[in-house]
Amino acid sequence: MPLVSTSDLAVHYGVEIIFSGIDLDINEGARIGIVGPNGGGKTSLLRVLVGQQDASAGRVSRSHLINVGYVPQHPETEPKGTLRDEVLSAFGEIRSLERELDAASALAGVAGSNSEEAGRHYADLLDKYESLGGYNYERSMNRMLDGLGLTKETLDS
Repeated sequence: MPLVSTSDLAVHYGVEIIFSGIDLDINEGARIGIVGPNGGGKTSLLRVLVGQQDASAGRVSRSHLINVGYVPQHPETEPKGTLRDEVLSAFGEIRSLERELDAASALAGVAGSNSEEAGRHYADLLDKYESLGGYNYERSMNRMLDGLGLTKETLDS
C-alpha cells in the first residue's frame, strides 16, 4: 500500500494550468526526485502532497501511518534557529504534545488534583502522541538527515 498516492491530480491558477493528470504512488522506502523547469509546478506539487495547498482537481491519499514534512527550497521567513530547529518545526504537533504530556504529568502529581480525570487526560494525550509517531520521529528524522549527508555541525549551525 502506498504511503502517498495521487489520482488525476491537477493545479490551476486561474486559467493557467500548472499541471494535470498526475497519477503517483510513493511506497515505503522510496526515494524520489521531482525535476522540471522553473514554473513547472514542482513546488505546487509538493505543497499539495503535504497538504499545504489544495489541488484544483484529483485526489491525494496519505497513509495515516506517516507524518509528512516539507522544508521549502527558499525559506518563507528568516530562520530563527539552527537547521535542526527548522527541520524539527515540521513536527510541531508532536512537540506540542510532548509539552502537554509534561504538563499533564506534573498536574497529576499535584496534591488535591482529580487524579482519575488527570489520568484520562494524560492517556488521551499519550494515545494521540503514539498515533502520530511521537516515539519514533527523532530517529526517523535523524535517519533521513543522515541519508542526505548532513553533518551534525551543519545541522547545529
